[in-house]
Amino acid sequence: MSEPLLEVRDLKKHFPLASLLFGKVRGWVKAVDGISFTINAGETLGLVGESGCGKTTTSKLILAAEEPTAGVIEFEGRNIVDLTDKDLMNYRRKVQVVFQDPYSSLSPRMRIGEIIGEPIRTHERVSQGEIRTRVGELLELVGLRPDMARLFPHEFSGGQRQRLAIARALSTNAKLIVLDEPVSALDVSIRAHIIGLLEEIQARLGVSYLFIAHDLAAIAHISQQIAVMYLGKLVEVADSLELCAKPLHPYTMALFAASLPSHPDEEMKEIVLSGEVPSALNPPSGCRFHPRCPFVMPRCSEREPDLVEVSLLPKLRYVAIITFNEHDGLLIGAGAWHRDIELSPIVKRYYPFLHETFRKVAQPRIRNMGTISGNLAGGDPLTDPGASLIALDAEITLASSHGQRSTPLEEFFVDYYQTALNPGELLTEIRIPSPERPGWSHIKFTPRSIEDFATVGVALTLRARDGVCEDVRIGLNSVAPIIVHAKQAERALRGKAINDAALRNMGEVAATEVDPMDDNRGSADYKREMVKVLVRRAAQEALERLA
Repeated sequence: MSEPLLEVRDLKKHFPLASLLFGKVRGWVKAVDGISFTINAGETLGLVGESGCGKTTTSKLILAAEEPTAGVIEFEGRNIVDLTDKDLMNYRRKVQVVFQDPYSSLSPRMRIGEIIGEPIRTHERVSQGEIRTRVGELLELVGLRPDMARLFPHEFSGGQRQRLAIARALSTNAKLIVLDEPVSALDVSIRAHIIGLLEEIQARLGVSYLFIAHDLAAIAHISQQIAVMYLGKLVEVADSLELCAKPLHPYTMALFAASLPSHPDEEMKEIVLSGEVPSALNPPSGCRFHPRCPFVMPRCSEREPDLVEVSLLPKLRYVAIITFNEHDGLLIGAGAWHRDIELSPIVKRYYPFLHETFRKVAQPRIRNMGTISGNLAGGDPLTDPGASLIALDAEITLASSHGQRSTPLEEFFVDYYQTALNPGELLTEIRIPSPERPGWSHIKFTPRSIEDFATVGVALTLRARDGVCEDVRIGLNSVAPIIVHAKQAERALRGKAINDAALRNMGEVAATEVDPMDDNRGSADYKREMVKVLVRRAAQEALERLA
C-alpha cells in the first residue's frame, strides 16, 4: 500500500464579505468548509463538482497560494501552515501546478527553453549547459523534440502547449502536481493523448496528481480515488471503480447520470436536479444538497450529515477478516478493520468462504447486473458461501447517505433476482454468530454435477437434544444467482424426532423451494433431486458430529 503524501484534515477557507460603506464584515463566503482527504504517493485523486463548489479554492490552499481559515494540510508529515520561508520555497518546488488554459499560462515573450528552465535556475545551482540538457530531456519526456526549446509558445498547438506546461511542472522534480482542469480547454481528440501522457509519466516517475475536472470520464479513467464536492463540502469519496459502478450520494448519481453514457447492458436511470446551486454565503441548513435532492426527506434540512465510511472495497484488497469476539462471533465491516489481527481457530476455519463473499460483494467489476444487489449471490456454492451465511443466522448492515439499517440476511433476499436493497444503499457489514456455539453443528456441501452445468449446494446448522431437533437453519444455493430460502423445511423438522422419515420429508419440502425455471445450466428436476439428497446428507452428518 502506498504511503500518504498529502493529508488534508477539516480544511476550511471562509472569505469575508465587507460592507461597501464602512468596510464592516457582514458575512462569510464558505468556499471550503471542513473537507478531508488523502493523496498517496504515486496515485491520483480526482476532485469533481459543479462550478463554484470550491475545487479551485482547494487547489490554491494546497499550493499555499491562499492561507486556510482552519484545518491542516500535511505534506510528507509536516503542516505547510507552519513552514518557514525557506521550507515553503522547498515545498513549492515539490508541489507544482498545471493550469486549465495552455494559452495564457505560458509567457508569450519567453522562449520554451527559458520557460522550462526558469524553475530549475530558481531552485537549483546548476550551469546553463546542465539546464539546456534538462530542458531537452523534459521535452522528450512529454513527447516533443529538444530543438523546440528555441521556439515561442505561439508556434505550438493547444495540445503541445499543455505538454509544455506539464514539462515545466516536472522541471523541479515535483512529487505532487495539481492539475486544474488540464484537458477542458483542449479539443476532444487531444484529451485522450494528454491523459495517456499523464499516466505514462506517473508510472515512470511515481508522481502524484490532484486532478480537478468537470470531465467525469477523464477523472474516472486516470484516478484511483474520486472525491465529489458540493458547495464547499465533500459528499462522497470512494475508489474510482466503485464510485462509477455504484455511486451512493444523490448528487454523485446525478453527475454520473448526466455525464457518462449508460452501460451497454443496463439502462441508467436519469436523475434531474431542480433549481440553482445555493449561495456559499448563506448555505442551506442540514444537508446542503437537500433543496435540489430528488430523494429529500424532512430530516435532511435538520441535521448536517457526516462523511461516514461505508465502503469495503479498498480494505478487502488486503484482508477480509476484521475482528473476532467470543460472544458476538465474527464481525466484518469497515468500522473495526485491523490488518495485523491474529486469526483465531474459528476465523481460520471460515476464512475462505467469508473472504470470497466479501470480495464478490465489494468488487464492482464482477457485479452480477441481473440482481439489484450486485453480485452477493452468484449461484455457485463452490465460490459463493451465501447459503452458509444464511444457515449461520447472519445479519447484515446496509448504509446510505440517509443512515444505516440492519436486517437478517435471509430477509434481505425477497425473490429470485430481487433483494430488499433500497436505492443508494451498500452492504457494509455482515455479523455471524459464532459457528461453534455449544450444541450446534454446521455443515456445508458443495458438489457439482458430472456435466458441470447444474450447481446446487446446501448449508445446514442444526441443534439437537436426545434425538429431537431443537432448531435448524437451512440455506440453499441453486443455479439461479440468488439464495433460496428453506423456511418450510425448517418448520418440517423443528421440534420433531430426527429419523430417516423426518429427514426425507425435510429434503422433499426443501426441494419445493427450488426455482422451477430452467436457465440453460441445468434442469429443475435435477436440482430438486440434488436438494433432496443434500439436505438429508447434511442433517445426518450434523447429527453424527453432535453425537
